[in-house]
Amino acid sequence: MKKSKLLVLSLLAVSALGLTSCGSQGPKGEKGEPGIQGKQGEPGKDGKDGVNGKDGKDGVPGKDGKNGINGADGKTAWSNTILPSVGGYVVPSVGSALVGEDITFTIHVENEYTLTAFTLNGTPYETVSGEDAKTLTCTAKMVKNGFVVFANFKKLSSEADKDTMVDPVTGEAYDTLEAAVTDGVGQVKLVKDSSVNSVNVGDGVNLKIDLNNNNLAVNTNKGFEVNSGGTLEITGKGTFKEDRPYYAPILIKNTDPTKESNIIIDKDVTLEGWAGIFVNQNPVNNSKDYKVNIDVKGKINSVKDTSGDAGHGIYVNGSIVGESSLIKVHVASTAEIKSEGVGLYMAGVADVTIEDGATFTGVNSAVEIRAGKLTINGGTFTSTATTFKATKNGNGTTIEGAALAVVQHTTKLPIDVTINKGSFKGEFALYGADVQENGDDAFNKVKITLNGGTFETTSIVEGATAIYSGEGGTTPGGVTTYKSYPIVDNR
Repeated sequence: MKKSKLLVLSLLAVSALGLTSCGSQGPKGEKGEPGIQGKQGEPGKDGKDGVNGKDGKDGVPGKDGKNGINGADGKTAWSNTILPSVGGYVVPSVGSALVGEDITFTIHVENEYTLTAFTLNGTPYETVSGEDAKTLTCTAKMVKNGFVVFANFKKLSSEADKDTMVDPVTGEAYDTLEAAVTDGVGQVKLVKDSSVNSVNVGDGVNLKIDLNNNNLAVNTNKGFEVNSGGTLEITGKGTFKEDRPYYAPILIKNTDPTKESNIIIDKDVTLEGWAGIFVNQNPVNNSKDYKVNIDVKGKINSVKDTSGDAGHGIYVNGSIVGESSLIKVHVASTAEIKSEGVGLYMAGVADVTIEDGATFTGVNSAVEIRAGKLTINGGTFTSTATTFKATKNGNGTTIEGAALAVVQHTTKLPIDVTINKGSFKGEFALYGADVQENGDDAFNKVKITLNGGTFETTSIVEGATAIYSGEGGTTPGGVTTYKSYPIVDNR
């Protein structure tokens, strides 16, 4: 029963599929449209690296390059030769140095010895310094081939202690300056404080004194007389002074007006006396003018003499009346001049130039000129007087209370003052007037020119002016006034 039912169902199924399936094949249908593109598949994993290829053969070598430019030659460093000494030794700061480089030599002085000379290549070297006399130094610029260095030492003893100075070249010791000069020594260095009688620095004498941190005193009413072609130079730190002030430690009295003398005061030197430098007429031949050059770089301290009279830092005596101005005075920028009277008193004829930086301080006046030529290129000029007074005087100063006083002497010689710069302070900063009342002809020989400068009065009098201007005569209060010299003011 089950089998006949299955047969019937099979036949029905074949019939349902279509009775025409056994006919011939129909024509091919048209091509259908493309189907929608499917999504991109995920990337495949990277493949493994291939095996490295073999190295290629070496290339052909390139040609050699050209030679480079030669370098500059190296500089030469020089060493020094230290000569042996007894009593001390010298140590350079470096073993060698190039030309122009600084090299410092330290000089070690053994006990019971003192340094008497130090030379570089045979030349005395001046700038040896040190607070301790047993350890001294000096610095120099290295030279080609280096230095030959020599230090000379002297043993101290009770006998040697008598010696106060030495020849810095030979080391020879002397107990007095007179002995050294007599021996023909051209330069000496003090090893301790000393005193001296008058020394004549005349024709053919060129004397250089290194104070070397010591003091030199000239005995009463004496001084170094420089004349007729002599040259005196004072260097080193220390004071050269009168033991009892009366004249000056340096006196100039030329006996031969045709021969030129020279005075040089270095920057560390202090002169002290009634005057520091005294330019005087020589009574032997009555010379009234002569050739001398004075160069002041240091200090001058002018004090009262033993009778109480005030002096002058630099003093040109009124007996010097030659109008050719053969006496030349140069005051350097480093100079400092102080006086109980007048810093610079030009009673006689000289040609004086003051450089910017110099200082002049005086109780009466910083500067009083009564003859000659004065050029001021700067500096500071102060009178410390608290009152002003002008007094006729044929033998001395005339003004109290002016920084710069211009008053013609009784000699009636020309005066030419030029101020290019400077600071002037006093009861009158500038006072120029015919105090001697010399008359019109003499009056017209005075010339004052201002190209610069500042002028300040310290007077408390109402209406006081820094620069004096007056017609002369007597004020209602009975005070005598004097006619002022004309001033050419180019400021």
